Amino acid sequence: MKINLKTFLGKIKTICLRKLLPGWRKSDGGKHETAFWRRWVYEKNTNPDSDYLFRKDPGRPLQIELTSLLPPGNKSPKILDVGCGPLSQVGIRFVGGAVKLYGADPLADEYTNILRDNKMQPNTTLIKCSGEELSACFGENNFDVVCAFNSLDHTISPIVVFREMVKVCKVGGYLYLLHSENEGLEERYSGMHQWNFQMVKNRLLVNDGRKSSELLQGSKLIKVHKTSRFKAQKKIFLEWVFQKL
Repeated sequence: MKINLKTFLGKIKTICLRKLLPGWRKSDGGKHETAFWRRWVYEKNTNPDSDYLFRKDPGRPLQIELTSLLPPGNKSPKILDVGCGPLSQVGIRFVGGAVKLYGADPLADEYTNILRDNKMQPNTTLIKCSGEELSACFGENNFDVVCAFNSLDHTISPIVVFREMVKVCKVGGYLYLLHSENEGLEERYSGMHQWNFQMVKNRLLVNDGRKSSELLQGSKLIKVHKTSRFKAQKKIFLEWVFQKL
């Protein structure tokens, strides 16, 4: 395997600075994230790719991995996409029904403005809500599936957000997490990328570049349903599925 020396040395520098300087790379992540999505929506609206076209499709199919978690016989189950961005990547249609999709994001107002400026509408019921306040926004035991795609590394506390995800999920429902490995380090802790996710001996760990904690600490109402670690788009992804007891 070839190693890019400049990239390798850059990561070593990032690791050292993160450990030695507690305030290193703490920035206004909201402005950084809003600028990213404004640029993304404009560019994709001008030159659309398959991902963008999928998100805009009102009849887009629900992903197989999420379809398998739906309660049998329910033709209109509820799914919450935590940290959904301006356009959720979660599908809608499945054989026999369609999901009621909700998106929670603290930057929902900014995203609504971005979409309006590009003459577009949100592809989900978009609610302004931080991950740390999910139960206050949506109530408890409300969703059949609660998912997060590369969003928990953007939060103030992934552990608190995960506990909130458990609260808003129905008993017997599922929580689905898909995050790239060591995203904070890979992005040099820029913007909202302040956390790393790692799988160690089948345990899901989060760290901020200084100390590690287990994401499931204090979570007794869930059981692990599935885990996987795979490579896609030149990144390593960690997939975790939990069921609420």
